[in-house]
Amino acid sequence: MYAINPFRPVYQIVEDLHSRAAHDLTIQLGLSISRAVFEERPDALLALSLAYCIFSGQRLDGAALADMLEVMIECGPQKKGEGGQSSH
Repeated sequence: MYAINPFRPVYQIVEDLHSRAAHDLTIQLGLSISRAVFEERPDALLALSLAYCIFSGQRLDGAALADMLEVMIECGPQKKGEGGQSSH
């Protein structure tokens, strides 16, 4: 079970982050990230990362966003019948 449920809309995750004490937030976010890695759930990692970015009020620079978008497009949903894996 995730301490912070990443399988819901990002803005709901942000609201959840705001409702937690700072110390609890750090521990629970770390546990949720660790679980997502353990379960091999990049979708959960992405949702938690986006929620934390919004929660913290920090903005990513244009180069970082462009790089992330390029990777997300490349690694996006596969068409039915495709089984290949990315070289990344």
